[in-house]
Amino acid sequence: MTTKKTTKKPAPAKTLTKPAAPAKTAASTAPHDSIAENRRLPIMAATSIPKVPVGFVPTPNEERTRRLTRPAEALRAELLVALDEVISRKATYHAELGDLAPDPAQAEALRPRLSALRESVVAVDSLAAFLHEMEEIAVSDAADFLQSVTEEVEHRARKKTELAMAYSRVLHIAEQRRQLISNGIARAKDKKDPGSPPA
Repeated sequence: MTTKKTTKKPAPAKTLTKPAAPAKTAASTAPHDSIAENRRLPIMAATSIPKVPVGFVPTPNEERTRRLTRPAEALRAELLVALDEVISRKATYHAELGDLAPDPAQAEALRPRLSALRESVVAVDSLAAFLHEMEEIAVSDAADFLQSVTEEVEHRARKKTELAMAYSRVLHIAEQRRQLISNGIARAKDKKDPGSPPA
C-alpha cells in the first residue's frame, strides 16, 4: 500500500504590527496676541496718578541744553558710584583735596535724590508706554466702530435721508478720513513726479 506524502504548507509569515504611537497633543502655535490681551486691561483713573508739585515751571529745552551738563547715558550709573566714593571719604576729604574742593555735603544730598529720580523716571516711563499703547488701541477700536456705523448710515440714508443729519458727526469723521487719505495719495504722487504741472 502506497502511503501518500502530505506536504505541509508553510505557515504564513506573521506580520509584526508596531503599536500605534500615542497621539501627541498639538501644541498651540498661534502667536501671542498682545493687542487682544492689552485691550482687556483696566485703565487707572487720572486722579490716581500723582500730580506735578505746585511751583514747577517747565524750562525751555534750549535753556536746559545751554545751562545743564549732560553726561552720556552710560555714565549715569557711574555717577552714583562716584558720589558714594566721595561720601565714603568724608572724614579725610578736605585733608586730601584742600579747602577749595566742593563741600562733600552736596554729594550726600545729591546721592539719594539722583537715585530716587532714576527709579521714578523708570516707573513713569513704563506707565507712559502702557497708557500710550492703551490709547492707541482704544482710538483704533473707536475708528473701526465708527467706520462700521458709517457704512450702515450711508446705506440706509438712501431711503431715510434724515439719518444723514442724525449722524452728521459720524459722517463728518468719515469724510475727513477720506480727505486725508486723498491728500496723502496726492502728496505721494507729487514726490514721485515733481515735474508734473499742478492739477
